[in-house]
Amino acid sequence: MKILKILLGILVVLVAVAFILSLVGPKDYRVERSQEINASAAAVYEQVAYFNNWSAWSSWAEMDPSAEYTVIGEDGKVGTKQSWKGDKSGEGSMEILEALPNEVVSHKLVFTAPWESEARTKFLIEALDSTHSKLTWIMTGKNETKMSRLMGAVMPMDKMIGKDFERGLFKLDSVLQANKEQTPTEITE
Repeated sequence: MKILKILLGILVVLVAVAFILSLVGPKDYRVERSQEINASAAAVYEQVAYFNNWSAWSSWAEMDPSAEYTVIGEDGKVGTKQSWKGDKSGEGSMEILEALPNEVVSHKLVFTAPWESEARTKFLIEALDSTHSKLTWIMTGKNETKMSRLMGAVMPMDKMIGKDFERGLFKLDSVLQANKEQTPTEITE
């Protein structure tokens, strides 16, 4: 009986802590990673502006290779939408909100499963010289529910997906390096 009271006491404390964290957890989140890319701003822009190029460098495509992607609209243009459905990546869509060549691409990101949420993503491209760029990948959103605030307090979004951003930036640089190493006839084939 004493063990049952101790377990019940621990449970009450855990529920109270979870409730408090759900009230005081972060209302907003921001994930940001940057990397110097050994390619021109135009080459970087081509990778991030066109959804059809993402499978080569996206850490989520690598994590969930069986996911299905659909692009609706003219790829790379404002209003174009990509939706996906995967075992590990869930379901959702991204719509291009802004596309300024060689400078910025921003998206509205909507998850519909396994949970519902909305965020904004942005790729900022800074030409360092004719063959090097700095790419900054940003995601911002709101923790609108008590459950998302609790999750934000226990496992901040930056810790959850920051490494995915880092992996994606690394892979993007690697893809562009591999493209540079191909001869012109290999690229057109």
